[in-house]
Amino acid sequence: MESLSIITPDDDPSAVADWLLAQPEGRPLMLVSHMPLVGALSGLLVEGSVDRGPRFPTAALAELEAEVWAAGCARLARFTAPSDLD
Repeated sequence: MESLSIITPDDDPSAVADWLLAQPEGRPLMLVSHMPLVGALSGLLVEGSVDRGPRFPTAALAELEAEVWAAGCARLARFTAPSDLD
């Protein structure tokens, strides 16, 4: 486990995307943060725009897959909201 200073709610999603690009290929990662960063980062990675991310209810999870962690290159593999767990 590693703490990152760049994943607080008001941080720049581009900085997180740059960090992801620098990670070893094939390494599974789990980032834990809060809105608005998680929505903006998801929008950036999947849609290529920070304002196109999904709305995250409290405690929701998004699983993204990508060969390259760059803007518009990821796929939203799964989105789970707490209400989905009933």
